[in-house]
Amino acid sequence: MNNAVDNPYETPDASGGIDNAQDYKPRIFSTKGRIGRLRYLAYSMIYNIIILFLIGIASAILIPAASSASPEGASALITIIVAIMYIPLIVTFFIVARRRLNDLNQSGWLSLIMIVPLLNVFFGLYLLFWPGTNGTNEYGPAPQANTALEIIVGLIAPIFIVGVLAAIAIPAYQDYVERAQQAQTQAP
Repeated sequence: MNNAVDNPYETPDASGGIDNAQDYKPRIFSTKGRIGRLRYLAYSMIYNIIILFLIGIASAILIPAASSASPEGASALITIIVAIMYIPLIVTFFIVARRRLNDLNQSGWLSLIMIVPLLNVFFGLYLLFWPGTNGTNEYGPAPQANTALEIIVGLIAPIFIVGVLAAIAIPAYQDYVERAQQAQTQAP
């Protein structure tokens, strides 16, 4: 005898889209869904590169135009222009943090912790290193495995950026040390 009773009020195959987590592919410019640690790092890098490139172009155009005014007015205008240009960067950080928090089965409102100084450092480390929930959670199915491009951008880009910063910072520091030693030897 079959113990299962057909319920006419039951939703038709309600679990169809949720159980099949292989169908969910996160989109880079989406504001919804879950992203894992590596995608969080890769998407943050891509957003940074795009927005900072656009800010650089806008600065190259707007700052010379603003500096032709009086010096006091120009510095205030340049500060306002730069602040306005950084708004998209801040918004994208909140979007990426919210998507990462959704992967951790946490509310996106926790991304407001990024506003609190010093606490935001620990919060960023939490987002970067804490593993997401396995399978489907309250915010949707788990994302597909990372593509080769996401792995390359997520792992190689930070190493590249640190390398460029080191290539700039180390010679500058050595020059500073040499000048400080010369100043000490010349001082009476």
